[in-house]
Amino acid sequence: MLPNTVVEMGSATYVDVPQSENVYFRFSLTAAIGFVVSVAATDASTGADPDLFLGVTPPTPGAPFSFVMHSANVGGDSVAVDPSNSFFTGAGQVRRAGDR
Repeated sequence: MLPNTVVEMGSATYVDVPQSENVYFRFSLTAAIGFVVSVAATDASTGADPDLFLGVTPPTPGAPFSFVMHSANVGGDSVAVDPSNSFFTGAGQVRRAGDR
């Protein structure tokens, strides 16, 4: 697995990403809830244009990143995940305790 940063749900995380570089973040959900992930340049005057790709399987060195959702608009980007998305349930993002 490539190096990644753990993100707490509900918190903002600020990082500097060099142009044409990737940064990976990891998070886990304790309940099947919808969520939104957003990225934006901290200084729009630089012309920075971050893109966002959401995957289920962690990336591995030398393998292409497999994503299930993405946003590559000009400027900031967001993806909204609903618990009914086909990749969401049972794919490993949600940890359950007890009987199903």
